[in-house]
Amino acid sequence: MTTLLLLAALSCPHATPAEPLRIRPTESSLLTEIGKSGEGRPLELLTLADPPDTAGERPAILIVAGLDGEDRFSTTLAESIARRLKSDHPELLRETTFYILPLANPDGAGRPGRHGTARVIDQDRDGASDEDPPRDLDGNGVITMMRRANPPLDDPPTHLVDPAESRLMKTPDHARGERATHSLHVEGLDSDGDGLIGEDGIDGVDLDRNFMHRWPEHAIDSGPFQLSEPEARAIADFVISHPNITMAVIYGRHDTLINLPDAKSMDITGKTPKELAGEDLPGHEQVADLYRELVGQEHASTRDSAGSLHAWLYGQRGIPTFASTGWGRPAPSADIAEEEATGEEPSDEPKLEPSDQDAAGWLTYSDQARDGAGFIEWTPFEHPQLGPVEIGGWVPGFRSTPPEAEVPGLAERHAGWITELAARGPRLEVIGPEVEALGGGLIRVRIGLRNTGSMPTRNHQATRVRVQRPTNLRLHATDRQLIDGRQLVQVDSIRPGELVVREWTLRPDAGKQRIEIEVDDPVLAMNIRRTVEVSP
Repeated sequence: MTTLLLLAALSCPHATPAEPLRIRPTESSLLTEIGKSGEGRPLELLTLADPPDTAGERPAILIVAGLDGEDRFSTTLAESIARRLKSDHPELLRETTFYILPLANPDGAGRPGRHGTARVIDQDRDGASDEDPPRDLDGNGVITMMRRANPPLDDPPTHLVDPAESRLMKTPDHARGERATHSLHVEGLDSDGDGLIGEDGIDGVDLDRNFMHRWPEHAIDSGPFQLSEPEARAIADFVISHPNITMAVIYGRHDTLINLPDAKSMDITGKTPKELAGEDLPGHEQVADLYRELVGQEHASTRDSAGSLHAWLYGQRGIPTFASTGWGRPAPSADIAEEEATGEEPSDEPKLEPSDQDAAGWLTYSDQARDGAGFIEWTPFEHPQLGPVEIGGWVPGFRSTPPEAEVPGLAERHAGWITELAARGPRLEVIGPEVEALGGGLIRVRIGLRNTGSMPTRNHQATRVRVQRPTNLRLHATDRQLIDGRQLVQVDSIRPGELVVREWTLRPDAGKQRIEIEVDDPVLAMNIRRTVEVSP
């Protein structure tokens, strides 16, 4: 599947998100190839800037989607957001650059069962690859799960039917006297005779576990080494070569906006936070509050961030990064909630609650808003190897993909959030320089930098890892002229609203002359020179 990028659709606001988008250059967008996938497909990046050839001269927001091959929704959402930014916020493109990679994993896209890249891996480490994939045994068009009641000793039980909701399975609470009664398996066969069901399919390396921060080196799906996948390497190279990326938004399976990241735990070195530095938590909370307000999402799944793109961008590059699933389980409508509240018979018996409240909520949504489309009822099936089983469970993708009719509204709300995010980024105002005569042929020169944005020029993690260059103040004067101060002054970070003042004492040479001060900030893509004329 070629990239569904949006250069033509940028000027076609009525194109539906599911339509393939033809490529056509526009006056404020540029399509470039930043690398190739393992199978040679291009990784195409859309740059939105007005004009495009000045993209590197302003702060930028990086948007990446489609890391998971089966996650078509995040790609659709990124494309739709780009259309909205182009059509509804053209003035923003003169102040902020947007680098958008909608399809980070083109080899996995559109291939059922492949979440990862095209690399062939031996998932069960038996010396053979892809020999035992999950299978659609009951022929209903989807691969779900199998549950086996009272299994033999060579297939020990691990779960029981949830007493509060018979469609859900739960692990037993031994303290309450519960015991496991069922074993669970993915729908399939033991094709290689190793006693495992459907454990070695066509899936490759998970791109979102192939980056450096807390890379899970012993996990089979994380790759043979960090950045082993050309797609991950291309993204990392792009980020490193574009210091003007001030923020990043990653759409996919991870979430750091509904469920806030861990701001206390450190990695194995004890020096780097696993997910978020405590000092950066208040700023992250503000962005998360804004997200919930503007997008309206209330629920999101959680997933280990080890080796993920968003973890690397923040943890090792110091870039404020926000991961979003784009959509989550909707809250019940007021009518449904009222119906549930009034439709229950009063009882003295304590009401059983499902063990997994989130899964129960999804069942309610499936039943009441989607006509049961999200869950395949457990149905008896005679398995050729296991004997009597039941096949059923969640429809793949149901809990991560919204109805198509909701995508335009979601894209509009996400574009509004990203627009507001761009407006809240750090902004430097240069004040001065001011010159004061001290007598005896000496002068004092002062210059001020004020952050007029809502975020610091560098977050705490950036000052910790020190891979981003600080804000530089350079006085262009000779050593003979400079009496006090340094020609190069570096400012690590300026908080929102903070005014930083630096000064120098000079003895100008005879005659009127010009003193130049250069303000250089590669992250904010800022290089300003201020000149004053002085006399000794």
